[in-house]
Amino acid sequence: MQVIVNISLKYGVLDPQGRAIGRSLTDLGFQEVGDVRVGKRITLEIDETDASRGRQRVARMCETLLANTVIEDYEIEIDEGMLHQAIEIEITAVEIMTGTETLIDIREIEIETETV
Repeated sequence: MQVIVNISLKYGVLDPQGRAIGRSLTDLGFQEVGDVRVGKRITLEIDETDASRGRQRVARMCETLLANTVIEDYEIEIDEGMLHQAIEIEITAVEIMTGTETLIDIREIEIETETV
């Protein structure tokens, strides 16, 4: 399973790198840029099938090594791939010969696929 960890500075912690980027963008003519905060994005491929357990393990990784929790916050995103997907489909079919319209309404379809 693929896990993405987004790490950012906590609110109130000065971000000199973000400030420098914001100032440079403004100097380059991008006047619409306001506050800029710089963070890290870490992508992990972990050998785990249970999303809850995977999230717990990655949280432990963040607390232990990936984030400095004194000044940084982290957010964990789990991408399990397209294992299950629910779709709502509405199909309109027109019978040209009779001139009548037939409406087929399929409420929900569950599709199971495997990621390769």
